[in-house]
Amino acid sequence: MRKPLYSREGENIRIVAEHLQMESDGPHHDAPCIYQGYAPLAEYDGNHAVLGCWVIDGQAAGLGIREDASPITRDSSRFVPHYFV
Repeated sequence: MRKPLYSREGENIRIVAEHLQMESDGPHHDAPCIYQGYAPLAEYDGNHAVLGCWVIDGQAAGLGIREDASPITRDSSRFVPHYFV
C-alpha cells in the first residue's frame, strides 16, 4: 500500500496486492508517501469495515466504525461513532 503522509480519509491511497489493484483520487498525488504491507479489512456482506480507536492516557476514549463497499474507506463511507464514559 502507498499512503501520502498528509492525506486523510482515503485520499490518494494505492493498493497493489496479489488479488487487488486500485487507487483512489485526491489532491496529494505528488506528496511524499509511506509504504506498508497490505492487510485486508474485515468484509461482511460485501462491505469492508475499519475500526478507529482513540486512547487517552492509557484509557479507551472512543471508537469509530467506518464501512464501505470499497476496500478504501473515504469521508463518504458510513460512519458510526461510539463514546466511552
